[in-house]
Amino acid sequence: MSRLNGRVAKLEKILIPPSGITLHCRILVEKAYKPLDLANSTCDRRLNEDGVLKEIVHIEGHLDDEELERFIESFPIREARCECWGPWAT
Repeated sequence: MSRLNGRVAKLEKILIPPSGITLHCRILVEKAYKPLDLANSTCDRRLNEDGVLKEIVHIEGHLDDEELERFIESFPIREARCECWGPWAT
């Protein structure tokens, strides 16, 4: 039963967005041919005023789906202050 509860919780986490997020856009660049190097991997997460969460993820190496989600969730969601976004936006 606990396994079923775990799967239901995972589905709810995926299907029910966090408060204030209306749409989710993720760009993933994964250099799977390289050895895994999380120290040089990055993630930028921005929430626009209209509730769109945009994520740019650069992974040195390869992560499975669960590891990738944990890596992304380790980065804070910041408020986007301008139309342009990414590491250069403030």
